Amino acid sequence: FSLVYHDINNNDPLVAKLMKKKFKVGEDAFSAPVVMATVNSGPGVVDAARRASTTNIASRTIQKKNAFYYIEVFSETINLNIIGVQIDVRATCP
Repeated sequence: FSLVYHDINNNDPLVAKLMKKKFKVGEDAFSAPVVMATVNSGPGVVDAARRASTTNIASRTIQKKNAFYYIEVFSETINLNIIGVQIDVRATCP
């Protein structure tokens, strides 16, 4: 899981989380999602595109029939720019 970003702020991080929300018809619609992975922007100011990555993934099995996946991004300031996220999906995880 990778976050591609532009960071010109040395004080505040940009945080991205890969989330998994399980669901089952007839059960609680408000059950808590699971954080699968988290990445933070790196230290320092670099006026260029950067990448923060992790291979530490919780709940690695993709459940196509009873879960959906989404990204949460958090920033305390407006001078951190998310360019995008990348998710590497394989038949099996290393």
